[in-house]
Amino acid sequence: MILMHNMWFSILFGIIFVTPPAVTRDARNEVFPCSRGVNSLDEFRCQNGTGCVSVKHLCDGVPHCSDTSDEEFCPHRRRDLQTEDWMSHRRKRQTTCGSDQWKCLDGSCISLDNICNGVDDCTDRSDETHPFCKKLLSLTKSGGCILPPYPTHGSYEVSKLPNARPGQALDSFVLTVTCRRGFGIVHPDGGDGSGTQQLYCVNGEYQYQTMPRCVRFCKLNPDPSVRYTCHVPGVGFKTCKNYVAPGTLVNPICNSPIYYTTESLPYMKCNFGYWDYVAQCRAECGRVTPEGTQLVIDGKPAKRGELPWHVGIYRKITSPYLQICGGTLITNNVVLSAAHCFWSDLKKKLPESDFAVAVGKLYRDWDSENDIGAQKSDLLEIRIPSRFQGAEANFQEDIAALILKTPFVYMTYVRPVCVYYDVNFERIQLRPGNAGKVAGWGLTSAQGTAANLLQVIEMPFINVDTCINTIPQSFREYITGDKFCAGYTTGKALCKGDSGGGLAFPDRGLGVDRYYLRGIVSAAPRDDQKLCNDNTYTTFTMITKHQDFIKEALAASAVHRCPQYSFQCDDGSCVDQGSDCNGRQDCADGSDESDELCKPGFVKPTSLPIPEPSPLAIPVTKPPSSSDLNSLLATESCILPPYPDYGTYETNIPISDPGRIIFGSVTLIVTCQQGYGIVTLEDGAIKNSTTIHCVKGNWNQSIVNKCVRVCRLVLDSSIDSNYSCLATAATGFKPTQCDEYVTSGTAVSVSCKSPNYYSDRELPHMRCISGYWDYYPRCKAECGRISPKVIETNGLPVERTDPPWHVGIHRKFPKPYTQVCGGSIISKDAVISAAHCFWNMKVLPASDYAVAAGKLHRAWNDARDENAQKSDVKEINVPRRFQGSREDIAVLILVTPFVFSTFVSPVCLSFDYDLENRQLQEGMLGQVSGWGRTSINGNFSPVLKNIQMPYISVAQCRSKISVADDKFCAGLQNENLCEGDGGAGIAFPSSTGTSIQRYYLRGVVSRPSGRETICDDSPFNVFTYITKHEDFIKDFI
Repeated sequence: MILMHNMWFSILFGIIFVTPPAVTRDARNEVFPCSRGVNSLDEFRCQNGTGCVSVKHLCDGVPHCSDTSDEEFCPHRRRDLQTEDWMSHRRKRQTTCGSDQWKCLDGSCISLDNICNGVDDCTDRSDETHPFCKKLLSLTKSGGCILPPYPTHGSYEVSKLPNARPGQALDSFVLTVTCRRGFGIVHPDGGDGSGTQQLYCVNGEYQYQTMPRCVRFCKLNPDPSVRYTCHVPGVGFKTCKNYVAPGTLVNPICNSPIYYTTESLPYMKCNFGYWDYVAQCRAECGRVTPEGTQLVIDGKPAKRGELPWHVGIYRKITSPYLQICGGTLITNNVVLSAAHCFWSDLKKKLPESDFAVAVGKLYRDWDSENDIGAQKSDLLEIRIPSRFQGAEANFQEDIAALILKTPFVYMTYVRPVCVYYDVNFERIQLRPGNAGKVAGWGLTSAQGTAANLLQVIEMPFINVDTCINTIPQSFREYITGDKFCAGYTTGKALCKGDSGGGLAFPDRGLGVDRYYLRGIVSAAPRDDQKLCNDNTYTTFTMITKHQDFIKEALAASAVHRCPQYSFQCDDGSCVDQGSDCNGRQDCADGSDESDELCKPGFVKPTSLPIPEPSPLAIPVTKPPSSSDLNSLLATESCILPPYPDYGTYETNIPISDPGRIIFGSVTLIVTCQQGYGIVTLEDGAIKNSTTIHCVKGNWNQSIVNKCVRVCRLVLDSSIDSNYSCLATAATGFKPTQCDEYVTSGTAVSVSCKSPNYYSDRELPHMRCISGYWDYYPRCKAECGRISPKVIETNGLPVERTDPPWHVGIHRKFPKPYTQVCGGSIISKDAVISAAHCFWNMKVLPASDYAVAAGKLHRAWNDARDENAQKSDVKEINVPRRFQGSREDIAVLILVTPFVFSTFVSPVCLSFDYDLENRQLQEGMLGQVSGWGRTSINGNFSPVLKNIQMPYISVAQCRSKISVADDKFCAGLQNENLCEGDGGAGIAFPSSTGTSIQRYYLRGVVSRPSGRETICDDSPFNVFTYITKHEDFIKDFI
């Protein structure tokens, strides 16, 4: 009898009206002596033996037994608890089970929907043997509609009966179902999709209705870049609400003209409460009005919106604020400008509180009433490269990134410029004669005053050779490796107040002109007779030379946010979309299941009908009579379970809604969404689908199969294929099989693929957490290792520690080949050396040279060099600006690639400034090798020399000798490298994170400015920085 009643109770889930039994004020008065019948259906025996209570008070939310056992393990929610002690007890119990779950006596958790449903969901059967099930049968015998458990992801209220609880039998009532935030009710008949529905019970009988389910709706987060319209069958597209029902098609449209996309945006579809993809539009960048005018000196004012990314930099030392420089908007809260605008030789970087910025302005004055729509902000942070030292270092790295306190709002007259770091695209734009635009409020003439209206000038790019040959001799040192020239020598120029402005060049892509930022106004030669020199070129700091600096500033400016449509916990961590209010605690701090977030409330998702709705509930009529129940008891049957989260199932019967009673047998094929799987209990294997059978009420396995997110095991090519998987166990980890997909909690032990790859630290286990890897390990190619080698010299074994990356550069004429310089291997077919080794008013032919690696002896054909490898030179690449000292670096491409071995392998190459700063500290030793002369008039060394040289500070170096900005010094005074050593690399050791020492190339042997040889009376040795030529080197490797 109880079994079949429970089955019918499962069908009735949710439809009811009632007059509840009166509850006395003192619940303890409801306890009475127990009858002799141990299995009485009308009473419940308190566990402490103090008496019994009527089953009508069982699980009604009010403890009647003194030990509260009549309310233990009941299917009510936290909000139903009536005493503080009981609430505290329930909170403790619910630390392991979700608010939508019931805790079995063995401690496991099941859905509230599965209590007393005729199926043993708890392994100890406590969900079917609990006295609450007895209460249901008792109430059915007495008549009335029975209040069901609360729906998953929702709740209900009974009209005029706020204390009504699941399990009570009532005569007539209106029951209002309310879904949690993010969930709604979808009606099979097309309904309005609101978040509530009323159900009716009249005179103890349920009226014919469909049972509502609270299903997850898709949330449309407000996005300034996109507007959404939702499809209504038979009507067309209408504006969407904040929540959209499953199955709805959404048409995303970019909010032009402020945002755009380069491709057509497909429809978004809400599936299972999640978007199949999320449309995104770019902020419109680099667009100008076509009718703008030009010129700063000797020109006309700009028109509004001509350069909507131009920003005025203002100093707060006066009232009103004083405009001192320009800047360029690259995001809504980051502006690029020149470092010297925020620099004092005495104080160094000036404080952020001294400055403010304004955008969308035509007029120079800070508070001009004519600037309609101007936006302003104070500065949160001024970021300047660590190497910037102003005029002392020739304005090298003259760039600043300003992070704003108040982000700007993009409008027609406030937009960012485009920023693109591709070197090939830059070369296309920076060609002689191509003109870019720059704006400013600088002086209107060489002897004039600052402009009141914003001025714009077009400035053509100037070849570096032309620039160097044109500008004054005294200014040539300011054309550092990160600069280019632009402008005129005919009276058109930038002037005081224009520093920091951005020079942007146009490109017509997709039929639209966009401007791309290429340089920041830095410096120009002075004219002692004028305030500005309007007859010379201006230098600009190149954007591509400072890509890492800019990206670091952008990262620092970004507010930490989780990926779009995932959930951000209060502690800042991120969990999967849909993790909020799902009855499971996914956030460590529990914020995804907080009462404030998840309490039932009216969710008004959309008024749109759902295309092709499927039945979500079962039609019901009145409760069965006793004879009906007896008839049902005679037949064993199966009840279809709810659909699994992140999955669905199909059956072998035509009508197969969850909750339907199936007489006889049924087969379920459970299938998970992509990225999810079913974990088998037998061996922990993962399946995308599984088949479950029920025959006459007996399921062959648990019907509560859950689709869980799984991790796909794909490793980088640098990781050894002999990895192992570890499963979480009570005592730590235990070995498990590695498959293509692994479950959450699995750890993978990985290592580098030796001997060709390595890591600076021991690789931690990869961990699959909530279906995502906590990180993806990658190893570096092996480099910079010096291994002791035993070499026979004069018949005796000698241990040598020669660097395996050092090569000899040999001139082929006259024969035999003559060693003239050194170099360093950076890849199998590339060597770094010095440009002066291959220069005689121009670069000499590559066919004149050959290189040899793995050699101890200087002579090209020395028979003792058994491990030597040799190659002709295919290409010699030298910077365009090289003229004898500055940019003295070359990259050689070989005809025959080297085969790496103990004797021949590359040096480590890293452009990370932090690592370089740690290595280039005063007194730290670097190693340089060579066969150069032992003194100015000495002989060449027949055997490779290895010399340890200490790094010398920039200040000490420049106090002794004249060096270019791309140079540093090393060595002891009067202990010099000499002819034959040029081009050799100086490498500094680092053992970060491991006991293995590796050497990183930091410089190439060069020569002081104005010197024709490296072997003279200079107190120190001069080296060309590797990091100063990052882009040049990367072009050839």
